[in-house]
Amino acid sequence: MKRKGIIGVLSVATLALAGLALLPSTPTFAATTSSSNVTVRLTVLPSGESVVIRFPSDGDTFATDKITIKKDYTSARTLETKIIYTDENGITTTYNVPVENVADPHGNPTNGTSESELDITAITGGRYGDYKIITTVNGLPSTEDVINFSYRAVKITDNGTDPSTNNPKVNIEHGPRVDHITVQIYDENGNPVLPNPITIPTPDTTGGHGGTTPWTVPLDGLNLKDGKYQIVTTAYDNGGNILDRNTKYWVQYTSKKTPSVPETGGSVFAGTNFTSADFISTSLAIFFVATFFAIMVLKRNRKSQRRS
Repeated sequence: MKRKGIIGVLSVATLALAGLALLPSTPTFAATTSSSNVTVRLTVLPSGESVVIRFPSDGDTFATDKITIKKDYTSARTLETKIIYTDENGITTTYNVPVENVADPHGNPTNGTSESELDITAITGGRYGDYKIITTVNGLPSTEDVINFSYRAVKITDNGTDPSTNNPKVNIEHGPRVDHITVQIYDENGNPVLPNPITIPTPDTTGGHGGTTPWTVPLDGLNLKDGKYQIVTTAYDNGGNILDRNTKYWVQYTSKKTPSVPETGGSVFAGTNFTSADFISTSLAIFFVATFFAIMVLKRNRKSQRRS
């Protein structure tokens, strides 16, 4: 029995080892997956055709004849622009600008920004006055955007103040045909303050498209009160012909204050800036010193009298 028992135990052990041998060397487990939420940010552009003129701004004034035009557009294949000029009598003239093709290489519409240069001399002959820019997308009138601007012979802008005189400083911007300007200055009541108009040369500084001339307004020394003064300029070509209407620009003037010298009449203190307060304090000091010495003299006299 013992022998059979041993054989049975060995048989069970053999079967167990055989079962283990049949198992795969690497256990297989159920696969697990993990996932995380991903947020995708999309920039959604406006749908449909549209255009916005970003520059110039409505109401701008220019003295140079070359103006940059910037436009933002969506769903555009072409941008159509026209310029409308209005003269002093209200008569308008329309000038067409070459069409801009903004489609992709396959002819599909695109979104983007367009930047082009408007040469007023080349398009209109450099006519001074008021202008209007009208741009559409894909020839659709419903998409048009409009801005107004002016092109003048002269434009004046602020350039600070001369610290030594308080005279206002300005920049005189002028167009390509302006040879010189004349200037007169008026007070708030319309009275001229210069004995005679001043002539200022306006050399070209931009290679044929006008320039900028800094100028200090000569108001000191004219005994003017503080306040506003108007600069009025007239632009001339090299033949002495007036090119455009007058340009007007207001400046603020505050006279340079100097320390006042008190009136001292013909005294010995004249010209010494000796004030009345100084005179009183000095007189009191002299009085007290004189009084002190007088008292000392009296005391000495009394002592000498007693001894005698």
